[in-house]
Amino acid sequence: MNERLFTLDQVAERWQVSKGLLYRMTEDGRLDRVKIGKYVRIPQSAIEAFENQTNGNGDGQ
Repeated sequence: MNERLFTLDQVAERWQVSKGLLYRMTEDGRLDRVKIGKYVRIPQSAIEAFENQTNGNGDGQ
């Protein structure tokens, strides 16, 4: 896998949300993640897919 991975901090800053929300989103499957030991990383493709999904319907869900 040669894809860029982002920390929860980086995604939280980009989306202006809490890390806790992002962690819950990864736990319940709304957002793909990669676990590296105890660390959670979000693939760039997951970020883009979620943004494209939420931008299409206007309500953010």
